[in-house]
Amino acid sequence: MKKLLIVALIVCISLLAGCSNSNNNSGSGLKEIKTSDLCVTNINLDAKICYGDEKKKVETIVGEGEGSSTLITYDNGIRVMYRGDKVAGVILTEESDGVFESVIDVSMGDSKKVIKDKLGNDNAIDTIAKNLDYFYDSDVKHFIKETSSNKKSTKEEMEKVYVISFLFDPAGKADTIMWLDWRMAMYLQ
Repeated sequence: MKKLLIVALIVCISLLAGCSNSNNNSGSGLKEIKTSDLCVTNINLDAKICYGDEKKKVETIVGEGEGSSTLITYDNGIRVMYRGDKVAGVILTEESDGVFESVIDVSMGDSKKVIKDKLGNDNAIDTIAKNLDYFYDSDVKHFIKETSSNKKSTKEEMEKVYVISFLFDPAGKADTIMWLDWRMAMYLQ
């Protein structure tokens, strides 16, 4: 059931991000997204899990989890998406709050305004109240404002587009933080 929910969330992000709410507010936030930004820290162990890490390293930090070969749920609510044995995405939920934190200075419970103030308004895709996305093409080094303008066609090219996504509870507070590449978002592989 949880896997189905995660797949539905990823599909929802993919579909909703097709339209952009162009915002002319200048934002001082993220200028680019590097793989070093696609990390979470276990604050109790001072250990990071990053995009591209091997599953063996992840499991030395979080132990063994449950799930499929693509999506595994570990203790403390962290979910890791794998392509082969490499990390291709991470999902933090309210259950992981206080144990894991994102390295990009956003936290569970932050409002959309706070996140946009930190990461920037200009590059945000903000089409519905319960979702906020940032898409970054690491090949050409720019943010993508509309996923329909993404010209990446092969799965390998899609791995060069990084997605940082936030889901919000009814009170408007972030209750899910995820980052993954576009291939994982589209194909769950």
